[in-house]
Amino acid sequence: MQRAPIDYPVDLPIYIAPTIKIRPRSAVVEEAAQSLEYTPLQSRIISGRLAEQQAVSLQRQIRPQMSELDGPDSLPDIGKAVERLTRAVVDRQPILVCTDHDADGVSGHCVVRTALMDNFAHPPELTHSFISHRMKEGYGISEGVVDRILAAGHDRGVLLSVDQGSSDEPRIARLADAGIDTVVTDHHGVEGSGPPSAYACVNPVREDSRFPDKFVAGCHVAWLTMAAVRRELIRIGRLPDDTPHLHDTLPFVALGTTADCVSFSRSRNNRLIVQRGLHRINHRPDPCWQALREIRKLDGPMTSSTLGFLAGPMVNAQGRVDEAMVGVRFLLSVSLAEARKYAGLLNAANEERKEIQEAMRLLAMDEASRQVARGAAGLAVWLEAGHSGVHGVVASRLVEAFGRPTMCISPKQGKPGIVTASARAVPGFHVRNAFAFIDESYPGALLAWGGHEGAGGLTAREADIPAIQALWDQAVIDSGVDVGPVLMTDGPLPGPPDFAMITEIECLQPYGREFDAPVFSQEMKLVEARPVGQGNKHVKLTVELAGRLIDGIWFNVPSIPWSIEPGMRVRGVFELDTNTFRGETKLQLLIRHIEPV
Repeated sequence: MQRAPIDYPVDLPIYIAPTIKIRPRSAVVEEAAQSLEYTPLQSRIISGRLAEQQAVSLQRQIRPQMSELDGPDSLPDIGKAVERLTRAVVDRQPILVCTDHDADGVSGHCVVRTALMDNFAHPPELTHSFISHRMKEGYGISEGVVDRILAAGHDRGVLLSVDQGSSDEPRIARLADAGIDTVVTDHHGVEGSGPPSAYACVNPVREDSRFPDKFVAGCHVAWLTMAAVRRELIRIGRLPDDTPHLHDTLPFVALGTTADCVSFSRSRNNRLIVQRGLHRINHRPDPCWQALREIRKLDGPMTSSTLGFLAGPMVNAQGRVDEAMVGVRFLLSVSLAEARKYAGLLNAANEERKEIQEAMRLLAMDEASRQVARGAAGLAVWLEAGHSGVHGVVASRLVEAFGRPTMCISPKQGKPGIVTASARAVPGFHVRNAFAFIDESYPGALLAWGGHEGAGGLTAREADIPAIQALWDQAVIDSGVDVGPVLMTDGPLPGPPDFAMITEIECLQPYGREFDAPVFSQEMKLVEARPVGQGNKHVKLTVELAGRLIDGIWFNVPSIPWSIEPGMRVRGVFELDTNTFRGETKLQLLIRHIEPV
């Protein structure tokens, strides 16, 4: 289906008011929740996030037990992976831990290093770390990473990848030629049974996979693999029967799972891992979590929001502006002093990332506005002065603003004429399938690519950007996905906002992708409104909601085409939250959107 472009002038950037929709709810799930004595508000929230077929096992979905965790035995190639890694531990061979530079990869890196050295007593001098440099080397087991491995003199042993490797056959073949066996652990899309040169490819989304959960994160796959290695080392007598389980690494898996935005609705395992990881973080905090509390001035228990919006961006930040090993050192800190040092570095990197991201976002908004004005269904924004470390985050912001699958393209550092891109999806669109369409339609245009349903990345030549942009737009059109920003809500509050509602909502933690934190929508009256923050980007509000006065904050107010005036009646979209100031905790609304009634 072809679409004629719309040719009309536009004031930049375009503001597209989101469509407010109430989540469809499953009556069967709602009834099942009420029968388990969930409150009416909780039952409404649950029924808007779980599918009807999940009603029969609702309690297992919401509050699973550790005994219900899917074990590693049905993962493809798990036997081969365990055999090779066990042999490396027993024979004292070098093990090269090679992971992605994002929070999922960094978390998985910590899982593997902890298991090898603390649980399996593998010598530190035989445990080597490699993380790809986002700007210089790009995603995956890249040529740059392989060059570094070989330059360091590694010519035997095993490389264990985490959160990458499924699409890296040429580089894995180079490693094999050098005498290094590669065991891939990953969760991204994969062709067939994985790279032919890999010794094993442990990936739950392989076509021949019998693993029941296709939505776990890369760090989770690595955790299951190391758990299977522990079991085998005990079986052969290498480790004693009472060797500790890998439960101490669950906080790492919880962080990577939350930050990687995998499904919290379709995966019981993800909810379980995050629940158990948060329990350990709050009750037996390692130095890294204590330092995080201090530097971010956190009060009260950490939640999935803490992981997703504070810890995740901090751990990600160093890899976005430089190399990512600081995140590993932070998470593995053995003292509070060490953790404070690395937390400071990560926090500074995060502030630098925010500045770069905001400058890039403004440029991207202008270009995206032009594409929307021309009728684009899919946005593919070329930023000649862009920063590849933050273009994935910027793509997410454009998705929020325009409601279209978006790709941000930036130059690859140190590689003239080569670009990298990060893409983000809207519900119903599959990024990796779109990349496959581009690759099939224009063979050779994509030098490297990979990803999954919601996100992905590619490398290409600058000269091929126009063709890639056109094919990306066509992929969105062909998918039939609806475009335009949408705010899904849980409808109005059941009464005046109070702390009891906060308690009901918090009891359903953790929240994450596809099991989002509740967002409500209803009419309210604006009583007071004043701009706050640097550049007056935010608005502090007092509203009358269901007969009660309550404060609210609207962060990063967009270029709305109307004025916020006290006394007007509006439809507000908001989260119910609390704010503690000088020891006093009050209810507040986190405003997501306001529009005149």
